Amino acid sequence: MPALPAVANTAKVEILGDQHGMPAVNVLHVRKAAAWVAGDMAGLAGVVRTNWVSQFGPRQGGSFTLLGVRCTDLSSLAGEQFQTSNPPSVATGGAYLPANTAVVLTLRTAVRSRSTRGRTFIAAIPSSYMTDSNEISQVAADGYVGAMNAVNTAIGNFFSPAGSTGLAVVSYYSGKGADGRPALRPVPLSTFITGITCNRRLDTQRRRLG
Repeated sequence: MPALPAVANTAKVEILGDQHGMPAVNVLHVRKAAAWVAGDMAGLAGVVRTNWVSQFGPRQGGSFTLLGVRCTDLSSLAGEQFQTSNPPSVATGGAYLPANTAVVLTLRTAVRSRSTRGRTFIAAIPSSYMTDSNEISQVAADGYVGAMNAVNTAIGNFFSPAGSTGLAVVSYYSGKGADGRPALRPVPLSTFITGITCNRRLDTQRRRLG
């Protein structure tokens, strides 16, 4: 399989977690108004890790352990990569739902299309968030949205000028080729997000668990 093309001014952020011995990984993308420079991946990894612990730690049950954050500059196929080496951080949310459940956050942009809308699945939902067997409370949903917005704001404030860097949605494919398979874009799209929503109904993301 050919390597994916480079994505200008964009980094991949992998939040590396473990839930009962199974990988629970969130992949986000961050776009910068200017090119990344040496040391940016280390800075990005640090600010994401710090704010993921403070914002999502209380919202993830005790089955979840944050192992680290890995950031990769996608601007070239040999882009800089950095992974935090901090000790594992255990979530503090108490009792939790089974590993096959997740809360879905939708990342929206100013452009309405499937190529400019992203999703990420949050593992280890605290049992106390449930209003019935299928839904979390509106307060809990708002809390997840606020947590991701706080992570995004922290990223924006870390890099100069403030607000020039933030979460983005990346699209590598558009339509289908002659063979019926997804067609690779020669130049991927990277679009800043403008909003985040949370679906109160529980979902499943098997790929999230590896």
